[in-house]
Amino acid sequence: MKTLLTTLVLLLLFGVLAGIAAAVWLGNADYALSTVTVDGEQISGMPKLLIGAGGLFIGMVAVLFALAVVALALAGTVLVVVGALALTGLILVAVALPFLLPIIVPLVLVCVIVLATRHSNRGKVA
Repeated sequence: MKTLLTTLVLLLLFGVLAGIAAAVWLGNADYALSTVTVDGEQISGMPKLLIGAGGLFIGMVAVLFALAVVALALAGTVLVVVGALALTGLILVAVALPFLLPIIVPLVLVCVIVLATRHSNRGKVA
């Protein structure tokens, strides 16, 4: 969760810097081809630049939220795929090399016990 928040903060910072760079670039650009009309009046100068920068900011926030949703969805999918691949690999090893079963079974039991005790200890500390 901490990594996700750090990534989102860095993306937000990058987006703000990109927005500032775009505003500076747009401030020096020629506006002859674009018009902004509000209540029948054409907007020009600094208010036009601020309206454009506001649109860029809203678009940036929407993209960041979409990225967060996609990251969470892909994280869950990747966990399922990795678990399925690990289980498939263990089944293939058990089928292809049955003479290793006396070693694999105790190893799996030890791993399960270690994972179970580590989880219970983590709950006691917090």
